[in-house]
Amino acid sequence: MSPGKLICIEGGEGAGKSTQLKKLLVAFPDIVATREPGGTPYAEKIRHLLLIDEDGEGSSPQTQFALFWAARADHIHRFILPALEAGKTVVTDRFDLSTYAYQLCGKQAPGSLLALFWQMRQVYVVDMLPKDFIHYIYLDIQPEVGLERISKRKGEVTHFDRESLDFHQRVYAGGHEFLRSIVSTGSSRQDPNSYIIDASQAQYDVHKDVVAAISQILTA
Repeated sequence: MSPGKLICIEGGEGAGKSTQLKKLLVAFPDIVATREPGGTPYAEKIRHLLLIDEDGEGSSPQTQFALFWAARADHIHRFILPALEAGKTVVTDRFDLSTYAYQLCGKQAPGSLLALFWQMRQVYVVDMLPKDFIHYIYLDIQPEVGLERISKRKGEVTHFDRESLDFHQRVYAGGHEFLRSIVSTGSSRQDPNSYIIDASQAQYDVHKDVVAAISQILTA
């Protein structure tokens, strides 16, 4: 059986990742949905420490970096890899792009942590998962617009929701920097491993673009 594909829905706060993932479960009933941090019982406990627990607010980039990778390693080992080996398509709400954008760029982490990021990605992502397995769909929205959206949102508020506009602008730049770093020189939004979608559109139009991207991934 051919291994399945991993599709990562990424973007800043208010981009609509969770909303689009719910819609995808209707459009593609055979996909398996998950999220980061989380996806396994152990990783969900780490999620609470990182995003909600009062002691987690203000933690250092190094602490957050280590916890995110611990959660991801368990997620990959116990959930993502078995699903891919069974030939399933896995769609995750956030993955390693978010660690790069938030913990490195947003938190202005030291350069040594940047080098460690690529080493960790090699060990826990590239070496563990099937070749050409991973695709990124980046929901692109300006931080000011995204923060305005989440200010009206009800439900869970995380430590990152309360960060400054400057922080979210660095996160935005970091997301694009990550995408540029993983594709070949001269590639564009048509690169088979990454799709950038205008998330400032109406939900219907964003969904239409996301469905088109996933359809292309699944038929490639």
